[in-house]
Amino acid sequence: MEKTRDLEKAANLYAGSRLKEIRGGEPRVKFGERIEMKESLLHSYESGQVNIALSRLARFSAILGVPLSTFILPDDDPALAEFRKEETEA
Repeated sequence: MEKTRDLEKAANLYAGSRLKEIRGGEPRVKFGERIEMKESLLHSYESGQVNIALSRLARFSAILGVPLSTFILPDDDPALAEFRKEETEA
């Protein structure tokens, strides 16, 4: 169960970091308005404090004109590799 939480945390941190990367130097308030979100929730997403639903990521990708995969944890991420290893050993 702990490895599942670790993987979820890694996935949320990754998606949040990508969102922050796309925002660049744009103020969080202005970017939040552009993606129809309050600044405080955007901050929570960017810092990985809140789980980001796949439907929300799909909406961001449509608004921002980037592929949905932009926000998805890559297959070669260490957290995913560790999770897979634990699952096969169980």
